[in-house]
Amino acid sequence: REGGKEKFISIFAKRARGLMARWMAEHRPRSVADLSGFDLEGYRLNAAASGEEELVFTRPKPAAKKKAG
Repeated sequence: REGGKEKFISIFAKRARGLMARWMAEHRPRSVADLSGFDLEGYRLNAAASGEEELVFTRPKPAAKKKAG
């Protein structure tokens, strides 16, 4: 989060789109409401950020990697 807003990182968005496409191919959702079941690699529906016209999926921020040393 940055300034109270979710941070958008394009490489993660691209990965999420691919995950969503794979999930849809496997689960064959029949309605937009069925998409709320998408749950790969930590992504979940963010009901608070979603609206009637748009579903927003977010994932928790990954833990910071420890530096070797």
